[in-house]
Amino acid sequence: MLWSASVDGFLSSKLDLPVYFFAALFIALGKAGRKPPLKDFLADQLSEINDKSNSQSNQTSPVDQTKLEFRKNIWARSAWICGAIIAIFGFLGAKWENVFVISAILMFSSGFLFCSGFICYKNRSPTPTGGHLGPVFKVFKAAIWKFCWKYPNSPTKFHWKSNPNPRHYQSNNSGQIVLLPRVPPIFNWVDKAAIIEESSSLNSPVEQVMSGKLCTVEEVIIVKQLLTLTYMWVTSLVFGLVLGTGDTLFTKQGDKMEKLHIAKKPVRSSLFFVLKSFVRDAIIYLFWMSKARKQRTTLVRIGVGLFCAVICCIVAWQLEVYRQLQMHREKCVSVLWILPQYLLLGLMEGLTLNGMEKFLENSEADSLRNFGQTFSELVAGTGKLLSIPFVLIFSSWIKKFPKNSHLDWYFLMLAVLSFVFFSFYVYFAYKHNHNHNLNHMEELPEDVELPTVQETSEFSSSGLEIPSGNLRRSSTTSQSQSQSRPLLWASPDDENKGLRKWSSAIVNL
Repeated sequence: MLWSASVDGFLSSKLDLPVYFFAALFIALGKAGRKPPLKDFLADQLSEINDKSNSQSNQTSPVDQTKLEFRKNIWARSAWICGAIIAIFGFLGAKWENVFVISAILMFSSGFLFCSGFICYKNRSPTPTGGHLGPVFKVFKAAIWKFCWKYPNSPTKFHWKSNPNPRHYQSNNSGQIVLLPRVPPIFNWVDKAAIIEESSSLNSPVEQVMSGKLCTVEEVIIVKQLLTLTYMWVTSLVFGLVLGTGDTLFTKQGDKMEKLHIAKKPVRSSLFFVLKSFVRDAIIYLFWMSKARKQRTTLVRIGVGLFCAVICCIVAWQLEVYRQLQMHREKCVSVLWILPQYLLLGLMEGLTLNGMEKFLENSEADSLRNFGQTFSELVAGTGKLLSIPFVLIFSSWIKKFPKNSHLDWYFLMLAVLSFVFFSFYVYFAYKHNHNHNLNHMEELPEDVELPTVQETSEFSSSGLEIPSGNLRRSSTTSQSQSQSRPLLWASPDDENKGLRKWSSAIVNL
């Protein structure tokens, strides 16, 4: 399609516009269907070595899984690098119609070669798993049905899989029971999906569940854990807008600069996109270590990427001011001046997009781990779609490009918006980390034993002060059993040793 439209020159006729739109649609479908299936396919083919090594121990080592992930990314990235090198240096000075013909031949040959290897591929039976979005639609359907209902005054009015867990609900100022975790106020009504309908013709909760009018508290918690990411998604909208600007207006900005030549042949702007991808992949591999996957580190990583978006817009703004100044002096600016903007775009993608993906994959909530790549792609895609109305609204700043345009004003506006949303993200990350620490401080492992009242008084009589804290005894330990068990610390006679053991116990808690 692109070849047929480029024979007589790009956009030589208005009839070529539908061709470009359909071609862009097919490219988008190809990209959407390539990345997720390719990773799963490579994982199946490369897992044979791990299966042989794990067959003796009958267990899968986390180290083996890390190596498998690393091999999978190496194979995928190496193929991409080869294609990028051919696209840049193989088509130097070539006309677009020749580029599209060669590209079509290469794509057809690659597809034929891939299909010819079906006999050699390792086929695995797919593991039956439920849809990731199934519980979400189910909970929202039941919650909409009970939208006007009031919250109950007792946790037993909710449908639990087992007994009510105090960690999963709290009482509000009106004495009503609401479920945790907290979500944006606009989504508080989701709790009502788990309220049992006592006056219904469907007497048992099981019948209400089968009819789709009732969900368990555990299912509601899964959905609410996803809704807690609303703040992160909103604060990242301008980030996606900057990414969309980099794919469009940065290229337009570079087209009006002095071209880079290799062997006296002009290099296309795709070189900058390749360099951007190299920077992104380098950042991803730098955070491959286990210590770099901690949630606090990942939150900082995402924030640094959002701040890079601010710097990228400022650099683009200053470059456009300089380009216009040189243009009025009848001088041309080298296209290499635009290189820092693409390097910053690579930093943004490697730090923020991949950081969001890893933030969910390494989450303690099992329900969030399957949404990492989906969430990061949603952020990028929503921001790029948002760039369309932005360009239409501020078209008066852009349409007179390169002369008498105010593209610098547009970049400055993006810089201000990026900084404002970056500030919102800093506040969100701080609150998230603070609440995360509080949740861990309120919990103790069930195998930790606390001293009895008699042992506490004996320890206090020695002159030592017992640290205060939110401590609890194991739910499975009775009072008689706890009195006969040893202390966490040594006897009062050995005060120094007792203090050391107490300190180590507190650290472990």
